[in-house]
Amino acid sequence: PYIIQTAAELQSIQNNLAAYYVLGNDIDMSGVTSWTPIGTSSAPFTGQFDGNGKTISNLVSSSGGIFGTIGRNSVIKNTNLESFSLSGVDNQACMVGSVTGTTANVKIQNIIASNSKVIDSIRSAIILGFSPPGQSALISIENSECHNCIVTGGVRIGGICAGTGSIGSEFDVINCKAVNCFIYTTDHESLASPIVGDWYSLAGSSQIINCVVDSCTGVNTGGGIVGRCWTSAANTHIQIIDNCVVKDSSFINVNTDNALGGVCGNFGTPWFEVSECVIQN
Repeated sequence: PYIIQTAAELQSIQNNLAAYYVLGNDIDMSGVTSWTPIGTSSAPFTGQFDGNGKTISNLVSSSGGIFGTIGRNSVIKNTNLESFSLSGVDNQACMVGSVTGTTANVKIQNIIASNSKVIDSIRSAIILGFSPPGQSALISIENSECHNCIVTGGVRIGGICAGTGSIGSEFDVINCKAVNCFIYTTDHESLASPIVGDWYSLAGSSQIINCVVDSCTGVNTGGGIVGRCWTSAANTHIQIIDNCVVKDSSFINVNTDNALGGVCGNFGTPWFEVSECVIQN
């Protein structure tokens, strides 16, 4: 693998989007004044990025987080994010902005974000932003967490993930956690949550399992785990929310037409199964 040790080397990943990279040490981005997220919708990152348990910190950006768009067979894992600040940027997140590509088979694993914020945005989050309509992908986010993070903006925002468009197969969120996070949306459709803002499946079955929301606050959010759950009219596969916990958290609606629930605010179609979930105060 290529060993990444500086902010400049991190930025240079955009010159070879299909390689295998490993962080060799912590990287402080406080001296970076012009950051370009790695990968675009027309040229996504398709390699592997292993943070090796190291920390990337202090990125201030109005263009996006570390990765802009990732694609087929990409893996992003084992990375800590500390004190990121993104503002006024849509379809982005501190780690990965979006996923593109048919049968993408993307894995995002072991990403821990702390003391970070994404403000004044739409379709944005801390770990993964929004996967746009028309994609057919296998996407999984596993063992990832947000601590002391803030996300504010309009439609489709979240802590772990903002949401999915027309994902054609599976979108799984497993063993993820949001702790002491604040989520605020001006949207009137409740498409926001500390875990997933808007969870949509065009075809196939997806699952959210073993996720925890602890000491979080939401304004105009839909639910503790998911803002809205829905599928296409043709998709009759069961989508599963299982063994999730929401505790010591508070969610309020200023917009009186917003839906609100402990686990999910709005089920747009009947093909969902919620089991073994607990709401604690």
